[in-house]
Amino acid sequence: MLVPVAFIIGTAGSGKSLFTAAFSEWLKMSKQDVAVVNLDPGVLKLPYSPDVDVRNYVDVGDLMEKYGLGPNGALIMAADLIADEIETLQKTLKALTPTSFWWIRLGKWSCLRLEQVVLT
Repeated sequence: MLVPVAFIIGTAGSGKSLFTAAFSEWLKMSKQDVAVVNLDPGVLKLPYSPDVDVRNYVDVGDLMEKYGLGPNGALIMAADLIADEIETLQKTLKALTPTSFWWIRLGKWSCLRLEQVVLT
């Protein structure tokens, strides 16, 4: 079964996280089974509780401290480390068994910032 995908693209501070939170709440109120996935390793606070969170695999603050990187360098390194964990992330996401909708939020920095709302 093909699952529809929507991409949200915006610059930092444009409201991608708030939109993701509001949209996932709307889906829940519409009696949809919703799982929210955060794929932004640099976010400090989210207006929702993700069911899957990439920050459990990569911590940008730790990368900055351990390697003496700034925020941008740490985000680029985090993207590389996330790529190393892609199989684990894929298994986790497949366990959510999406059947009707994936919501992906893209941000603007050197690598992609993604959030997904997955209906199961």
